[in-house]
Amino acid sequence: MRNVCSTAVILIAVLFCSKGNTQEAPKWAVDLGEPINTHDFMQDGKLIFFTSGEYVWCYDTKSGSEVWSMEVPDFDEDGN
Repeated sequence: MRNVCSTAVILIAVLFCSKGNTQEAPKWAVDLGEPINTHDFMQDGKLIFFTSGEYVWCYDTKSGSEVWSMEVPDFDEDGN
């Protein structure tokens, strides 16, 4: 399922959280092909973690390169 908003959400999330730092804001974006449910920064903002249902991604915030991604087997949205 393609969602054009997912790219904008990624870029906005990275730029928003980077403004608090003295570093230059990253200038990258990526289309995950799925709507973003959650995002969290890890390792003092060096990595950003995204979820969308059974899919998860981790990206380097500076370069925009994918660190890893996976589909969670037997995913249950209700946690059962």
